[in-house]
Amino acid sequence: MSRILHKAYGLSIGTDLSLPELSSMSPDAVDCVDVEIRQMTLDAPERYGALQQMAPFLWASRTCLWLQVPGVVTFLVREGRQILFDPVAGVDEDSIRVFLLGSAIGALLMQRGLLVLHGNAVRIGDRCLICLGHSGAGKSTLATAFSLRGYEILADDVVPVTADGWVLPGIARAKLWADSIAHLGIEAAGLQRIRPMLEKFSLPLERSPALEPIALGALYILDKHNLASPTIQTLQGVQRFEKLCEHNYRPRFIDAMGLQAQRFSLCAAVAGKVKVKQLMRSSSAFDVDSLVDRILADMGVVA
Repeated sequence: MSRILHKAYGLSIGTDLSLPELSSMSPDAVDCVDVEIRQMTLDAPERYGALQQMAPFLWASRTCLWLQVPGVVTFLVREGRQILFDPVAGVDEDSIRVFLLGSAIGALLMQRGLLVLHGNAVRIGDRCLICLGHSGAGKSTLATAFSLRGYEILADDVVPVTADGWVLPGIARAKLWADSIAHLGIEAAGLQRIRPMLEKFSLPLERSPALEPIALGALYILDKHNLASPTIQTLQGVQRFEKLCEHNYRPRFIDAMGLQAQRFSLCAAVAGKVKVKQLMRSSSAFDVDSLVDRILADMGVVA
């Protein structure tokens, strides 16, 4: 397959694998791409320099990460510029893309010196918010509720932020479990599963042509409580730093590549520039529309 050009996270990306989730670029748009993604046969991790084994399927150095997803694909991510992938024979491309556009691209963005957060970014006027939260908190459902009101999702799952508080737009989509789709009243017919046999679906969304960095207005950390109505609390001091560290994307990759000092420096820088807020929702009922209203009011936006 001839090389395909894409744009995401402020980077030009050349690949020999079709990535419909990313915005396309004209073949003559750039002479030299920022990132190459190529399929090739990969050797054992010991063949790629001084990598240390950090877990059963994870080897790394400061500039290189070798990751195996058993039964699916092996990745080699190097110097923030290259992702090589070696799929298991017969594996479907959907499964390859799930891990390529998640773990592999996340590791590459870390290597490029970015703070990579696990959440969703939504454009609100000339700035954006990031919704963070542990699995099951409802951050993708909340981001999708914003999109249903006409707001644009800028990044899903992998959200890179610069030290001075700018978000780099990535993938305009939401990945939702079947119950979340039903909760939002979305027609599930025709939606594609992110992997075969998995009851999680990709909701592709419209994106404006602009892919430039956008200022981060606020971070909302979504959690559950036993109160009747949602509450928003502005975090102060070291709490902001601790919460950002807690919601880094793939912290084991950070540890494996020895990027802890970079992580702490970036979290401190962003926490010092951007409001970090705890958004508590009812654990018994998920009134997502009221959450959207509360956030918009908190950001000074007339809904």
